[in-house]
Amino acid sequence: MSHMSVLHWSPLTSEKHEVIDLQGHVAPCVKHEGNFYEGFYRTHVSTLAVKNNLLVAGGFQGELICKFLDREGISYCSKSTHDDNGITNCLEIFEKPSGSVHFLASNNDCGLRDFDMEKFQMCNHFHFDWAVNHTSLSPDGKIIAVVGDNPDGVLVDASSGKVIHELSGHLDYSFASAWNPDGRT
Repeated sequence: MSHMSVLHWSPLTSEKHEVIDLQGHVAPCVKHEGNFYEGFYRTHVSTLAVKNNLLVAGGFQGELICKFLDREGISYCSKSTHDDNGITNCLEIFEKPSGSVHFLASNNDCGLRDFDMEKFQMCNHFHFDWAVNHTSLSPDGKIIAVVGDNPDGVLVDASSGKVIHELSGHLDYSFASAWNPDGRT
């Protein structure tokens, strides 16, 4: 991010080029159900994720902007929440066992949402009693570690959102989580 632009910088050539200009109006060029066709103006980005050819930017007002890097234009825009405190805190792009591309969006409105990028729609919305600051999907894709504005985090089933296990012991809120590749830690 630099001056309202998402940039790609190559460490090999030290060259940069603009991927998304957020200074003005950003709107999807593809029609999909659930797409926010009006787009957004001057989106302030709070978090980014890039994996393979997908870039997802999350905004301070719950905006989500998705761009496939091998395609022209913006593929998908969505407003994940209309809550005044809906900042997008974390994004994680992943592939389901079926091969479909998804991403998780964690928000201050206490929500965790799973978006399907093959169908361009939200397929799950899990709600917690506290702002969700960060999530991490287990290596096998079955469990999500969820931490936020609560000293205790939780492990939830990635399909149902049901709490599997509480993670206690922290003395304050948490803002990051990660899995060991063994999937147990």
